[in-house]
Amino acid sequence: MQNDDPILIVDDSAAMRQTLKSTLIGMGHPNVHAASNGVEALEQCRERDFKLIFLDWNMPEMDGLEFLKTYRREPENKDSVVIMLTASGDKRSILTAIENGANYYITKPVSPDVIKKKMDQIKARLADQGEMS
Repeated sequence: MQNDDPILIVDDSAAMRQTLKSTLIGMGHPNVHAASNGVEALEQCRERDFKLIFLDWNMPEMDGLEFLKTYRREPENKDSVVIMLTASGDKRSILTAIENGANYYITKPVSPDVIKKKMDQIKARLADQGEMS
């Protein structure tokens, strides 16, 4: 993943969107976009190929799980990395998210350090996959 690859934050909390966006920009990722629900997110995904999506679960209009199912149905979205970022940390929720196409699952509240570590893991994973192909 390159620093200028587009990233989408999908969360109904304006404060969470702003905090995460500031964290990512501070880490050198200037191409950060935001949506307040799954419907807005799908509209943005039609306009742009996001390499990484941070996705909340509980949102109005279309929740994160429904967005994820819809998003993953499109073959061109199979390589995007999706991180569920939500308050629910029970095993069933995590399993459901992973079964429906989430690559990672982070429970809120989340610190910038956790986001940085996850971004480093994603970059390392993608670099390893690139070497294998």
